[in-house]
Amino acid sequence: MILSSLGGSIYQFVIVLVIFIGVLVLTGFTTKWIANYMQNQTTSGNSNFEMVDAFNMGPGHRLQIIKVGKNKYYVLALNKESITLLGELSEEDLIPKSTDSSGSTSRNFNDILNKFHFDKQKQSK
Repeated sequence: MILSSLGGSIYQFVIVLVIFIGVLVLTGFTTKWIANYMQNQTTSGNSNFEMVDAFNMGPGHRLQIIKVGKNKYYVLALNKESITLLGELSEEDLIPKSTDSSGSTSRNFNDILNKFHFDKQKQSK
């Protein structure tokens, strides 16, 4: 009797575990799909808005430069409760972003991890 109830409990545990893992996988795919959808919505070629640069000034406070239309640039102050227009910039006022040797302005996580690993090896010598 104890063996049969133990087998039933293990069977129920395995079923619940499989369902739980299935829900996690489904949630992961759904989150990735929504993120890709939102990114495509904000970076489509039909948009008249583009975020050029952003600067975090603390929790819930940031400055953003946005491009509107072909050549209008605005500086906005954003916080949790409001958005304030600080001024307008011309294209000459902007400093071009520096690029790395590949011409890309962004770094991926692997590059950062490799740099961290290289620095750790350098310190241990």
